[in-house]
Amino acid sequence: MGFLYADIYVILCRNFCDFTNGVSPGVNIFPECNKNHELNDSTKDELIKSVPLQSIGTPDDIAQAVLFLVNAPYITGQIIAVDGGRSLTLKGG
Repeated sequence: MGFLYADIYVILCRNFCDFTNGVSPGVNIFPECNKNHELNDSTKDELIKSVPLQSIGTPDDIAQAVLFLVNAPYITGQIIAVDGGRSLTLKGG
């Protein structure tokens, strides 16, 4: 993820650096609408336990972060992790 993030940041910064912010969602939605990718209960429980807030985020959580950035004109060049703190507990995070 670090390599991809760096590439995207360089590309965006060359063109839009004064206005670029991003939201990095974590475990937010389980793929239950697609039976081929549905997670079993054990896997869901493992994912939930890996999140410090012990819950799964919602699309509304992501929308709130986007609205915050839209309404904060002095914030630029930032990526906000909307992941319940999970990125803080991952190796290399």
